[in-house]
Amino acid sequence: MRDSSGQCTDFARAAIRYAFHDAAGYSVRSTTYLPATGGADGSLLLSADEIGRPDNAGLGTYHTQIGQKLQTYRAAGNCITAADLIQVAGSLGVLACPGGRIGRVYIGRKDTAQACPDGLLPHAFGAGADHNTILGLFVDKGFSARDLAALMGAHSTSKANFQQPGGIAAGTPQDTTPGT
Repeated sequence: MRDSSGQCTDFARAAIRYAFHDAAGYSVRSTTYLPATGGADGSLLLSADEIGRPDNAGLGTYHTQIGQKLQTYRAAGNCITAADLIQVAGSLGVLACPGGRIGRVYIGRKDTAQACPDGLLPHAFGAGADHNTILGLFVDKGFSARDLAALMGAHSTSKANFQQPGGIAAGTPQDTTPGT
């Protein structure tokens, strides 16, 4: 997850984004479904429908890699859920980035192959990308405005996946200090 200069790699960035996208399927307004309740439940890996959503564009290669890792671990007799693997990998991705800290990572999540409800991730541009809509989505996940500001700061290590309005080219950092 780090290159030879100590910077986090695209694999680390993908692990962070993937973990967030799996967890972001939670909302206090969502109907609970078994065996999971939305959020960090492995559905991004286990549901063919969820990974195909536009919100998850650019995660296909990582999706294949993390799926292969899950199969390798399970074939070796390890009892690991997709949900736990996704979140542990995301935490390691954070740790791999300069200044990244790892917090507690709780395990014991239940998997589901049922896709989380659509529309729970914010749009970066266009309709639904306004302040009130984005803040509302995150309040429904239990975030405060301060939490959301910290989360947005995490984009200092990210790269654009596609050409963005305003001229940010695909594959380039979204921040002038991507290593910090």
